[in-house]
Amino acid sequence: MNQLVKKLTTRDLFESIWHNYQFPVNTHDRNYSLVISQDIQNVQVLVCMELEEQFVENVAKSTDLPFTFEKTLQGTDLKKENRLGKLFYEMLRLQNATEANQGWSNKHLITFKTRNFVQHKYEVSENLNILYAVAGELNLHIATFCYDPLSKMGEGLLEGELINSFVTRLRETTKRKNFKSKIAERKKESSQSFTKTKRYISRLYANNPSLHGERMAICYRNEFANSITPSESNGHLMQFLAALETDSMLGSPSGWWWKREYMTEVSFRYDLIVFFNRAVPPMYDTYSQHWNSVTRNRGLCFIPPIPPRDFQRCGTLYGYDNFESFLSSTQRMLMRDTILRLESSPIFDNFGMGKFPKSVDVVPHNFGVQPPLYHYPPLQIESGAGINVAAVNTSGLT
Repeated sequence: MNQLVKKLTTRDLFESIWHNYQFPVNTHDRNYSLVISQDIQNVQVLVCMELEEQFVENVAKSTDLPFTFEKTLQGTDLKKENRLGKLFYEMLRLQNATEANQGWSNKHLITFKTRNFVQHKYEVSENLNILYAVAGELNLHIATFCYDPLSKMGEGLLEGELINSFVTRLRETTKRKNFKSKIAERKKESSQSFTKTKRYISRLYANNPSLHGERMAICYRNEFANSITPSESNGHLMQFLAALETDSMLGSPSGWWWKREYMTEVSFRYDLIVFFNRAVPPMYDTYSQHWNSVTRNRGLCFIPPIPPRDFQRCGTLYGYDNFESFLSSTQRMLMRDTILRLESSPIFDNFGMGKFPKSVDVVPHNFGVQPPLYHYPPLQIESGAGINVAAVNTSGLT
């Protein structure tokens, strides 16, 4: 199984965030398009966050300072601008272009920006936590940078010296035991969740090599999003899942897997994969009606976008007929919690699955080669662009 599991890069995790924080909006032709949540804002925000992650990682691994100065009788000269100096200025450029929606060429009079995901019920990575915290301690958010390390910032302090002090303080923080423990614990939590998921899906697949999976997202209509409480939403989910075991009209699934997310526009959202021991007609409409009934006509169900790389492994529109794709999809959804995760609850889990199935005497053969029910054309998702889901859903039937 291990050879089927890819070690994810930071880029993989940010791509997963981009694809999974979209929600449907109605169009004039009664179809819907998917747009990025205001919680994320746009793709530039994620690009900037990725660079911030890279900056902290580079600070932790290196011993250099961003700038090397040389004192002379005439004053201070800049001897060398190191990689961290270039990264810091690029980070500032991205932060300010994102914040003010300006062009990339604005290099003057900018400040260090931080983002607050707490208001959206999310926790950023430990790297970003300390980046923003140390920046706050040194008041970088009120300092004005002009992309000149020799520029004076008051009281004889040079811009480059302030940046050097920032990197020194940040590096000291990355070496603290408390920080390293938090990093390790967060990775451990996500890894353990994925290990449980692998065992569950492996057993389902071992019991039936023709396992079919159907993926969808269930959440709430925008006009009700602000009124849904965590306990109420969790109750809706439990009621929805309980019916899968008893209601034959729901296709008698052999198992299911879910992960809780949150978006301001749709409240709590659940990524759901339902597993069947045979190919069944698409259950999307049936499950959509079931969710709407459970939520008393406040629910919303839609098909989330799938990262383009999965089109090569999985040809189905509504689900995954490939063991590797099952694992790849759930791995990204769980491991991205190391970057951005829903705040934990002392009462509710943020992911779960059906009962662990008993083993049956079936030997898997030729897994991952079942012909697809539908072909899913690759989607080019761009910032600010919507996806005509109705057009995709009716294209390429085999």
